[in-house]
Amino acid sequence: MSQDNAFWQVVRGERPRCPMEELLHWQFEHYDETSGLLRVSFLLDDRFTNPIGTLHGGAIAAMLDNTIGPVIVAQLPPHHFAPTLELKTSFLRAARPGRFVGEGRVLKLGKTVAFAEARLFDHEQQLIATASATAAISGHHS
Repeated sequence: MSQDNAFWQVVRGERPRCPMEELLHWQFEHYDETSGLLRVSFLLDDRFTNPIGTLHGGAIAAMLDNTIGPVIVAQLPPHHFAPTLELKTSFLRAARPGRFVGEGRVLKLGKTVAFAEARLFDHEQQLIATASATAAISGHHS
């Protein structure tokens, strides 16, 4: 695993976070190289709610996608990226604005495709949603 790719550059503060990560207040928490588990956190306010005051499903899916993408990119060589091809999200419970923790791991990392999954927990450590994703692996120049 290279720690000279875009993900690790963001973690070290050498590269700015993308606008979506800024909007969701994405923060790197921990990466366990042995298990491959990545932990990130988010902080969402009432701008992300639906008319009944719970988080909009799109905001939940965005947090899960912003957990899965980074765990894949963390394991790629420099100048590679992994755009999401498919994201299946299961919403398990309603959530209110606040702090969330995403945990993601790669299930299979191939040469051109990756499969990964993520879980999202609220501030009470309740599981609120899960996702599985397929991503295309591509090289690019930064």
